[in-house]
Amino acid sequence: MAKSRKKLDVTKVIIAGVSLLFLVAVIAGIAVDWVSIPNIGHGLGELVGADTPERIGFTLAECATEWEVDAYNAMNALAIITVVVAALTVVGALATVVVKNKIIKLCAAILGVATIVCAIIAVILTYNYCNDTLIALAEATPAIGAWLLTIGGVLCGASGALAALK
Repeated sequence: MAKSRKKLDVTKVIIAGVSLLFLVAVIAGIAVDWVSIPNIGHGLGELVGADTPERIGFTLAECATEWEVDAYNAMNALAIITVVVAALTVVGALATVVVKNKIIKLCAAILGVATIVCAIIAVILTYNYCNDTLIALAEATPAIGAWLLTIGGVLCGASGALAALK
């Protein structure tokens, strides 16, 4: 009696690898500038001859001040939740490659959708932070970190759900 070897689906492996790539983008989003603020002292810098950038960026950790506690906490929490759920989505996508179980596929698809939802809510809370806090006086906008987390989270969730549904 010969044992039959199950072949790995190459498409699923590639999709799971792509979700891992987008997880790296999500993690990088937390490490780089999260909020960008125009340099209010730019005119003064030109007056004294110093080179000053037009915009100043703040990472997620640098956005915490004593005035915007609630808005920052919500924004920070959703960013961290997005990273955790994206990591679980990648694990779920990799598990669907190895295990052919409908419950695992369903869990991976649900995690993919949850990652998409968390990433979108994180950028909405970032806009809320930029518009409704004292930082709004300087016309702050989400920077590259917020967009990396959002785009990476949406694409990670989509590829994770696709691996589960394939």
